[in-house]
Amino acid sequence: MSFKIKLSILFSLIFIFFSYLIYKYLTQKGEDYIKKELIERGNSICSSLSMVAKEPLIDENKAELSRLAYSLKKEENLSFVYIVNRKGIIKGAPDLEDLDKNIQEVLAFYKSGKDIMFFEKDIIYSNINIGKVYIGIPSIIVKKAKSDFRKGAIFIFSISLICGIIIIFTFTYLSLKPLNYIVSVLKRIGEGRLNEKIDIHSKDEFGKIEKAAEEMRQKLIEYQAEISRQERLKRDAELAREIQKMLLPEKLPELRGYEITHYYEPAFYVGGDYCDVLKTLTHTLCVIGDVSGKGASSSLIMALTKAFIYSNYKTSRNPVAFVTNLHSFIKHRIPDDMFITLFLLYLEENGTYLYSSCGHTSPFLFVASEEKLLKFKMNGVPVGFSFVSDNEYPSYVQKGNGKLEKGDILFLYTDGLFDVKNEKGEFLGEERFFDFLNQTVKKEGDIDKIKENIVKMIQEFRGEAEPEDDITFMIIKKT
Repeated sequence: MSFKIKLSILFSLIFIFFSYLIYKYLTQKGEDYIKKELIERGNSICSSLSMVAKEPLIDENKAELSRLAYSLKKEENLSFVYIVNRKGIIKGAPDLEDLDKNIQEVLAFYKSGKDIMFFEKDIIYSNINIGKVYIGIPSIIVKKAKSDFRKGAIFIFSISLICGIIIIFTFTYLSLKPLNYIVSVLKRIGEGRLNEKIDIHSKDEFGKIEKAAEEMRQKLIEYQAEISRQERLKRDAELAREIQKMLLPEKLPELRGYEITHYYEPAFYVGGDYCDVLKTLTHTLCVIGDVSGKGASSSLIMALTKAFIYSNYKTSRNPVAFVTNLHSFIKHRIPDDMFITLFLLYLEENGTYLYSSCGHTSPFLFVASEEKLLKFKMNGVPVGFSFVSDNEYPSYVQKGNGKLEKGDILFLYTDGLFDVKNEKGEFLGEERFFDFLNQTVKKEGDIDKIKENIVKMIQEFRGEAEPEDDITFMIIKKT
């Protein structure tokens, strides 16, 4: 049984119940009114008869009084009509046999087992009571009137009931008709058919439901798009992690005259961080870099960069020429809005070094003889800017040289280190990290201990906050 039929039956039962109560109330009121009308009618007949019976009663004109009684009984369909003098002796009656009888004796006959309504009225002449009139209205008249009234009421009630139920079923069907559309809409949404727009047919409650369903449809579309985007980002992040694993060395080579270690911590959305140590017969190349943006695209660009470095690092000892050739190779192979910051360090066994910086973060140098932590003053333009020509690019490269003495420590890193954020939204920042590193390198001579202290400090500062960028750093110590 459908909801509309159930609701129609419910409304019909309620309508029938209240209609019956109204019917009972109106029937009772109608019967009371009929009874009241008959009483008024009996009193009116008595009053009229008492008026016309005055003169004949004074004159003892029994014939006239009997004629009046007979005519009235016949016209009004009464049980009896009697006109008596003040002594209670009947002076006018439809049946002549009742004349000169005592009225109480005659009335006693009617009162015994007769279903009659009794009425009486004094006959007053010149303020003197000269007699009475008595009439009897049969109760069957009352019963018949009540019966006729009930029949009429039942007929009207039945017609009203049938019409009311028809109206209820029709109204319920028409009122709930939009519900069929809403059900079909929700079914459609449940089946995942979200491209079909939901029409709003009215401004009532059903219209509000249709509007809410349309808003839900739009939000589900947005939610689906967001899920798809999150899935793509998740796949992108997983792909980036795989690429990043291939970019980063599993183990750094041992360097004569140096101790070297590195650290890498990926964020969920992996960036394009890269670090490596490459040995040749004459020197060692230390590389650290970062591609703008995040995800697989950044990792792929860094993979392309690594491929170029691996192909050319053995044949080039000029860091400026090396990054210029890299810029020429890669600028037309990456999007215009992406670039690579890079720091190349050429180390020799005796501590001599050459470097070139392409917009990368400035390394820190701890000078052991002075127990002082210094910061390289770096500048330069990142690799891959398409608006910088190959001829112009060398002039934009920051270059330099120097020599590491025993105990000196060189600290290379990417910008994700300073961008570490805690639960309050505060950044670690360069100043805070510089002070910490300065204290740590003065206390600890072991680079593995230094790395351990840095990692612990980062984790304590960050707390439960999610990392937003990769953290990569390399520590090189001259022994």
